[in-house]
Amino acid sequence: MLSFLALTLAHPRPLPGTAEEMARQATRAALAALQTGHLRVQVTLPTGAGVDETARCLASSLEAEGSRCRLYVPRALLPLWHGAARCSSLGLGDPQQDDGAFVVLAPCNRVRYSADDEPDGHVLESLQGLLSRAHDRPVVLINADLEALVLSPRPLRPVRPMFMADFVDAFFLATAEGPTPGDTVAVRRAFPAAWEVWRCLAPHASDPRRHPSREDDSLARRRAAPWPAASNRIAMSQLCDTRPLVADVLAEGNRRAPPLPPAAAPKESRPGFGI
Repeated sequence: MLSFLALTLAHPRPLPGTAEEMARQATRAALAALQTGHLRVQVTLPTGAGVDETARCLASSLEAEGSRCRLYVPRALLPLWHGAARCSSLGLGDPQQDDGAFVVLAPCNRVRYSADDEPDGHVLESLQGLLSRAHDRPVVLINADLEALVLSPRPLRPVRPMFMADFVDAFFLATAEGPTPGDTVAVRRAFPAAWEVWRCLAPHASDPRRHPSREDDSLARRRAAPWPAASNRIAMSQLCDTRPLVADVLAEGNRRAPPLPPAAAPKESRPGFGI
């Protein structure tokens, strides 16, 4: 067991360095969980680049495996998905008998972090209705941010709805700045592997790989890639059988980060879930 652990730490599966690779890893992990028999699966990703791509990739993969997939997206994003087959918003499109699987993108009923954001009070009720009608059909949540209806909400540690206990973390990735300026830490879980805690060490000031233009990236540029460049020193520091406490801290920080500007609507739509 110790030799296996040492081998795993020495040669871990690389973290995704692009949004496309993150979508591929998340899709593989979600499909693996579904094929194992889990019917309620959730995927958690850093907010921004790659989230929509993951939804498209997963929905297309389910269709390719013969499951007629219905995709639910937030109402504010619905115009960007115009032309995508079987795409609607929670509360606007009821599941059909021939639907084989459901993918729900970014369901949220919590107050966001700016004065312009308002919680959608119908999301929780609509999602509960979907779960009750889905029966034994798979449901995948991507970046769910849900809070139970309680008398005293806790902004930093929300009480999750009871039905979330039925969902298995098929893929989880959250990142944050490390304790040392320039460092990055991350937590990943890709089903069926264990939870991984990573640390990426920025090049030292005397390191010839260091370049001034890399020292102070803008927020948008830092979040455009899920993980720093491979030129940095990267190491996995811990393996966990259960979800580490730092995972929730990092995920909450990713949610609090302001979103990247939305992509422009495409001129033409393609069949299926590509837009």
